[in-house]
Amino acid sequence: MAQVQTIPGQIIPFVRNQDVDEDQDGSWVFFDVTHDGGVHDLFMAYEAESSRPLRVKIGEVEMWVSVAFGKPTSASVFLKEGTFDLGEAGTTRVGFKAVQEWPDIRAFSFVPEQHKSRSRRLHSNKSYFGNTSSDHIGKDMLQRSIRWNQSPTAITFSFEFGSENVGTDYEYQSISLQGKSVKFTYGEAHDCMTLNGDPIGDQYGGENFPEVTRIGEADVISSLALGLSTYNGEAAFHSIALQDQKTKQNKQRILVGSVLQEPTWIYDREKLGLNLWITSVCAPSNRPIARYGFTLSSDPTIDFDEKEFLVFWRWLVDIKSRTSKRRLTAEQVDDKMSPLRTFLIESFSNSTVAHVSRNEGWLYGTRYHVSLTYDVFSLLLCRMPGSDELKITFFLDGIQYD
Repeated sequence: MAQVQTIPGQIIPFVRNQDVDEDQDGSWVFFDVTHDGGVHDLFMAYEAESSRPLRVKIGEVEMWVSVAFGKPTSASVFLKEGTFDLGEAGTTRVGFKAVQEWPDIRAFSFVPEQHKSRSRRLHSNKSYFGNTSSDHIGKDMLQRSIRWNQSPTAITFSFEFGSENVGTDYEYQSISLQGKSVKFTYGEAHDCMTLNGDPIGDQYGGENFPEVTRIGEADVISSLALGLSTYNGEAAFHSIALQDQKTKQNKQRILVGSVLQEPTWIYDREKLGLNLWITSVCAPSNRPIARYGFTLSSDPTIDFDEKEFLVFWRWLVDIKSRTSKRRLTAEQVDDKMSPLRTFLIESFSNSTVAHVSRNEGWLYGTRYHVSLTYDVFSLLLCRMPGSDELKITFFLDGIQYD
């Protein structure tokens, strides 16, 4: 995560008072920024107890990416939040709007980026990246697996959402981000994801300044915002922050954005008490990415919060009802999924699941996927629409392995 104590740009205090322009309901807060023109890096000094991303407007145009979604404990350091083109030299009106809650912002500044490329459709040559192998399977496994020996537990829950209008010409991949280099091109929706130089999705779309992020073997997602895009109801997300599980240090953010419909769900690892993994992606030919798959998994180092899980569950039920081809209401979806919800809460809470002995596993799924869980092992089997091909995602003690 880029950070500086002093920066060469104009430092603008973020004070919401009568001197700051707000829209009619106070949602957007605007500032006039004087600059020399061109591409600038945005730095912000703020603190927050949980992830509280902000939307951004440059002039009259809302940007696809969100900012200020980290969880710094002090506002004494400026963090790099993104790169934006402020246009011709002069004064540009810049606006901020909270997705849900405002972080405590002290100041911000735009710093000229003299060497930033203006190309908006870059794709890295795959020769820049090398494949890595996982060498930490089994480390500390005894200590981590003790809690799961008490009763059968669903240590993972996988779900997929987004547009089902993918046609017959599409690409579907089971993915693991650990140990890879990732880059997104995006606009109102996600056009393309590039893993180790291999693109998935529309290589000619996207309207951002793409940046490559190297994800370590021990990195986990600490926060992100999920929802359906306003473009055509595709699955999308923004505001991804990473944390190193070994050092517990917050790391750089992944540059990815979109514009999300309501409702959105903001995942916060420490509040929910579960890890979140991006496990699959489905991209129709020459169109934005349509669907993503995710998996929630237990972690003995953090405490599961049932109330936060129910916030997630209400969001998932709403999304499922919106995208259901059978046009089910949210109440009908919730009724069908209520046994699974109860089982998951018991499992993630490490409570004994009724009518299941410690020597038995658990199986659940839909017409497209099946989850198999036994002790510390979890397998997710996905059937590709229109074919008999299966994709497999493997979890060991709640950690995804490629």
